[in-house]
Amino acid sequence: GKTPGKTKVLNFFLIDKKYIFTDAPGYGYAVSNSRSSLAFAKIMEPYFAMRNNLKAMLLVLDARRKPSNEDIQMVNYAKDNHLAIIVACTKKDKLSFSQLKKQQMMIANELALSATSFIAVDSLKKNGIDELWYKINSVVK
Repeated sequence: GKTPGKTKVLNFFLIDKKYIFTDAPGYGYAVSNSRSSLAFAKIMEPYFAMRNNLKAMLLVLDARRKPSNEDIQMVNYAKDNHLAIIVACTKKDKLSFSQLKKQQMMIANELALSATSFIAVDSLKKNGIDELWYKINSVVK
């Protein structure tokens, strides 16, 4: 959704009559209180367990920040469910090239992922969007 942490249900989007993207509740919702955390698990666990057609997880992270414990748990959940993992690192425009590379290496280490899992994007200038679509197409074909 447009407001981070405000999505409380699964929202499905048909893209190009080819892909179905699912916007899941953010961690802000999940960790706001213990009841919300249980509700988050009740939504996500069956979603992962019952969706045989899932191909990948697209995790959107701020390139300037260290991944949270929840980010690490989500990546581990995707690994446990044998999903390809694509990490879109936003805020590319806020970092120099060397800072961005340093942050990507740190994020890769924290999430125990290959650096090839990461695509840096700047949604305002549309930098990295074509590369992100290429990565999505390559893992869900």
